Order: sequence, then C-alpha cells, then structure tokens
Amino acid sequence: MQPFLKTTIAGLAVLVSACGSAAAAPLAPGTGELDYNLLPLHGLVSEVSECVEIFETAAYPYWVPSKQTAEIDGYGVSSSQARSASEIQADGSNSNCGSGQERAELVLDAFSFIEQELIADGIYEGWSNCLAERGFEGLTTPSDRNGYILAQIYSGSAAIAESDAIERANSLIPDEVELALADRQCQQQEIAPQLEQIAQFQQQVINDAPADVQAQLKG
Repeated sequence: MQPFLKTTIAGLAVLVSACGSAAAAPLAPGTGELDYNLLPLHGLVSEVSECVEIFETAAYPYWVPSKQTAEIDGYGVSSSQARSASEIQADGSNSNCGSGQERAELVLDAFSFIEQELIADGIYEGWSNCLAERGFEGLTTPSDRNGYILAQIYSGSAAIAESDAIERANSLIPDEVELALADRQCQQQEIAPQLEQIAQFQQQVINDAPADVQAQLKG
C-alpha cells in the first residue's frame, strides 16, 4: 500500500487530532472477531457523526448492523426512504454542523483514500465474491450497500412519485434484511481475518506523518 502524500496527511491531522492515543489495539491472529472499534481511525466516526449521515449506516465500510437489527430492518435504508420528503427534510434541518463541516469532509476524503487502497490490495474481493454467491452481485466494497438498495428503490432515477418510492421502499425491506444478514456472514468470514492488516495500514498512515503532525495524531 502506498502511504499518503504529506499534504494529505497534514489534512488528516486536523481531523484526527482528537483521537489522542487511539493507536491500533492488538488483534489476536486468527480470532476472526469483527470488531471495527479496534481500528486506529475508527474513533473519527464519533467526531463527525453529527455532520456526516453516512457514519453508522450502510454507506460506511466499517459498520454492520447488529443481528437483531439486521433481522428486522436490514440496514434501515428502506425504512428511512419510506417516509415523506417533509419528514426527511425536518430531520435534516435539526443537524447543524457549523465549523465541523470542513472537518467532516476531510474525514470522508481520508476514508475514501484508505478504501481505495484496500480495494487495490484486494481486501474486499473475498467479501464481494461471498455476497455474489448469495445473489448480491456488483458490490465492490461495503460502502456500496447503500447505493445498491437505493438503486432498487428508485430504479436508477430519483424522478419518481414520492408515493411510489415509499411503496417500493416498504416492499424492499425483506430483500434488505436478506442482504444485511448475508453481509454480516460474509464480513465475519472474509473481512474479520484481515482486520489486523487494515489496522496496520491505518496505523501506517499515522506513522508516516511528519513529526509535528504525528505528535498531534498520537496525542
């Protein structure tokens, strides 16, 4: 994996300076425990979650719903879409990122870079094949899950009547549940054994930073 350019790391320092001593927790080889909280940069999620909706959703690669939630609601994407536009807009107006918006965008950029590097290294290939074998083709990384569901709701176009979108979303919840449960199994089977490698790469990003930036990252 190629390290970040120094300019990218400098930007990353701004968004992870609050992580303090969030270095990579040791992962026991071969345990296969799917615990993304052990990743060094996972702490960024709580820092920007109020500004960036994708965190702790199907669009965030380091998240899967609990088994109980998956069995009832999948990822919650269809249930969220099965509401009126006015309800969704009301929810959106309640969040005020303010000065946190720039930081949130940096977080997105950092995770996008890391995810592309992981794709290049084939981290998600087994996971993708695992889901394809279960009938869910075309998913390259976990962050594709959100778009996969929305594409079915809107059939490639958002220009459909709101009532039709709500009806379609409700009808797709069983399919979303099936995908979420398959995803949990495939992540446990294919990604959990590679968590140590993912953690090491994230830690490399921190370690490759210039000394002054590194000091901020490590607290």
